Amino acid sequence: MAFRCKGGVASVALLVAVAAHASAAQGFPNPFGHEDFTESYYDETCPNAQSIVRSVMERHATADPRTAPAILRLFFHDCFVNGCDASILLNATDSMESEKDAEPNASVAGYGVIDDIKSELERSCPATVSCADVLALAARDAVAMLGGPSWGVLLGRKDSLVASMDMVKENLPSPTDSLAELIRMFKEHDLDERDLTALSGAHTVGRTHSCEHYKERIYSLVGQGGDSIDPSFAALLRQECEQKHDEAMAPFDERTPTKFDNAYYVNLLARRGLLTSDQELYTQGCDTGDLVKTYAMNGDVFFADFVRAMVKMGNIRPKHWWAPAEVRLKCSVEQSAVGAGAAAADATATRAASGCPAEVAAAVAAAAAPSPPGDRPSAMAFSCKSGVASVALLVAVAALASTAQGFPNPFGHEEFTESYYDDTCPNAQIIVRSVMERHAAADPRTAPAILRLSFHDCFVNGCDASILLNATDSMESEKDAKPNASVAGYGVIEDIKSELERSCPATVSCADVLALAARDAVAMLGGPSWGVLLGRKDSLVASMDMVKENLPSPTDSLAELIRMFKEHDLDERDLTALSGAHTGVVASVALLVAVAALASAAQGFPNPFGHEEFTESYYDETCPNAQSIIRSVMERHAAADPRTAPAILRLFFHDCFVNGCDASILLNATDSMESEKDAEPNATLAGFDVIDGIKSELERSCPATVSCADVLALAARDAVAMLGGPSWGVLLGRKDSLTASIDMANKDLPNPKDSLAELIRMFEKNGLDERDLTALSGAHTVGMAHDCKNYDDRIYSRVGQGDDSIDPSFAAQRRQECEQKHGNATAPFDERTPAKFDNAYYIDLLARRGLLTSDQELYTQGCETGDLVKTYAMNGDVFFADFVRAMVKMGNIRPKHWWTPAEVRLKCSVANTHY
Repeated sequence: MAFRCKGGVASVALLVAVAAHASAAQGFPNPFGHEDFTESYYDETCPNAQSIVRSVMERHATADPRTAPAILRLFFHDCFVNGCDASILLNATDSMESEKDAEPNASVAGYGVIDDIKSELERSCPATVSCADVLALAARDAVAMLGGPSWGVLLGRKDSLVASMDMVKENLPSPTDSLAELIRMFKEHDLDERDLTALSGAHTVGRTHSCEHYKERIYSLVGQGGDSIDPSFAALLRQECEQKHDEAMAPFDERTPTKFDNAYYVNLLARRGLLTSDQELYTQGCDTGDLVKTYAMNGDVFFADFVRAMVKMGNIRPKHWWAPAEVRLKCSVEQSAVGAGAAAADATATRAASGCPAEVAAAVAAAAAPSPPGDRPSAMAFSCKSGVASVALLVAVAALASTAQGFPNPFGHEEFTESYYDDTCPNAQIIVRSVMERHAAADPRTAPAILRLSFHDCFVNGCDASILLNATDSMESEKDAKPNASVAGYGVIEDIKSELERSCPATVSCADVLALAARDAVAMLGGPSWGVLLGRKDSLVASMDMVKENLPSPTDSLAELIRMFKEHDLDERDLTALSGAHTGVVASVALLVAVAALASAAQGFPNPFGHEEFTESYYDETCPNAQSIIRSVMERHAAADPRTAPAILRLFFHDCFVNGCDASILLNATDSMESEKDAEPNATLAGFDVIDGIKSELERSCPATVSCADVLALAARDAVAMLGGPSWGVLLGRKDSLTASIDMANKDLPNPKDSLAELIRMFEKNGLDERDLTALSGAHTVGMAHDCKNYDDRIYSRVGQGDDSIDPSFAAQRRQECEQKHGNATAPFDERTPAKFDNAYYIDLLARRGLLTSDQELYTQGCETGDLVKTYAMNGDVFFADFVRAMVKMGNIRPKHWWTPAEVRLKCSVANTHY
């Protein structure tokens, strides 16, 4: 997986990696062993496991800031010695030495934290969660708590019964290792140079505990070329070591030693890496050197690759899969030394002594657990043009509503949690959203009004719904204050509250209603969504005077605005981002925002394309396994034939463009109807058998339930994810057409030789704009053209004809292949990475190496599509965001006549009347 960064093009976007691993985490085949790991492993047996791990981690980290770096290091040192099996946690016995006592582990810490987590878990879910999984989860939370990314952890590891001091010495990298030795050691664990470089970035936090680890650098390597050290840095370290007799503790990252960021790589560029094994990464001419430069320039790419590498490392299995393993009851001792019966009895006694039933204790632990710091959108900064965009509205609104990371809330004595109403009013958020949608459909001013109402409430003595109180004989209302004269939306909140009172009397506070409604308002306007921390209470009083004092004025100076926001613990970044609520248009926003917004939209906001709403949850009750069945069959076919995923993606496009996404393309011809399959643009389509296989499985599980149109939409989403692209929530509820139209297929599908004007016209017919056209064309980053006649005009007649011309060497190469194979050559649309879903297609267009005329036409100078090609080529994040947006939009294309008869076919190739 060699990586090159040419012309400032980032190879991978943050969302891509996280989304790809989130997909992997949903049960895609695990390459490392005999059993699949899944994120949902403990969902039924210990549903609060992750909350408990996080809660104990936060407690320890608050008491000792060295906790998070220590746990991260502990996880590395475990996984590199015969896999992630918690062998490092075992104490020595009469017959076994402990890995803790090996020299490389002499300064490893954090064992007490893991023991505490395990004790809490045993009280809640005895003999269930392995120590190996505890360590994996704790490491993830450690990174997030330090300001780094978070990710879905694959679970299901077992604990080793033995440890090996000898393997520690053989398998753990040394601080003085050369680059060649580091590459060799990582390769033994199926980790490549990208993984090596990214995982080394964990040295952006933590310290080394002895000068012995870097003595050779600071004394003997000064001035020795590529691996040399900055002389002033070496002098500083020598002074400290001499003053402290070689016991000096030096940070790996001198810039931000307690923050998980990309400063470590900036240090390497300046030859200020602490260890030889750090600085070796920045070896000119090697992939690791190129990656160091990339990560130093783009923290998003570092975070993406770090997440990918952590998931990969966390999947390292013991070399011998048959080795005995267990779920330890105490992490430092294998089970036979503890006694399973005694431990279970102890756990029961503990619960009985506390007077708290196990299920209650678990519920309390889950409710008290704050959200992981890694969920902070601010950890995923978005680069826009040449700088970093200040912050998405998402971050600041969440910060305003409370500290969205789930740490102690600054506005009161109690913590807020997203799950506050899960037991007492589980439908609360659905009710809020439903009423919001109803009002917004009737009056488009609803959403902006509610967003403003929330701001005006929170700025006056906190988010306590005081703005909603009417005046009384003894109290003036905040509604009557001059800054609130034009505030609206009170009736919407009253309606929501009335619905909630019918469903859950005296449960959901008006303050929480307003917070949820504001979140939904932003999402409905095309902005982001986020998890709202809940548990506010409603004020008994209002204050007109505080309104006048605390609300910003439209004529305020910047200094005054900064002062007012500062009084609410909001900084200049928050001020700037929250002011973005005044946007009259939808900003392009960061990838996270865009995809989050789509996910929100996918949760049932009004669908503009038809008479019935689609929702992600359409089959939740009638066929809950639908999506896992589809994914499973897709994986099986893709493993047998790598052409499967591109074929399914193309099949979905060709269906949706002909009278909407109604599975008409799957119908076979009958005596009275020609099939769309036989239309000329569909001559090389494939994947029909894959859809038939999926449908057969679904019919066995949920007869006459899931439509073929929905199967195709879900399979296309999974195809993209399996190729390394993003994933997204698919809106469901389509029906299957009873008829097909070969004429419409011949007329409505774009042609490989179409001009830009013609492409724009065809996309506009389907409600898709130039951004959608450019993003959806990026699907040509995978797949092949099957006939030279699709591009013969480009390779013969277009050479040297200006903006739409083709690179001469590329044309010559294609001509040679076509002539050798008599016009039947297959050529990849994307010559760089033809089997990977990335942004290389757009880089090819910049180089005038687009295969089809319809591809290269996008890069027309002076047109919006041309600007987008440049943007996507430089930033894969933006491409992925726009691709997801466009796929959701295209997937919602409805048949032109909504009254057209439709059904759920029992067999995708035949209407039910013929089956």
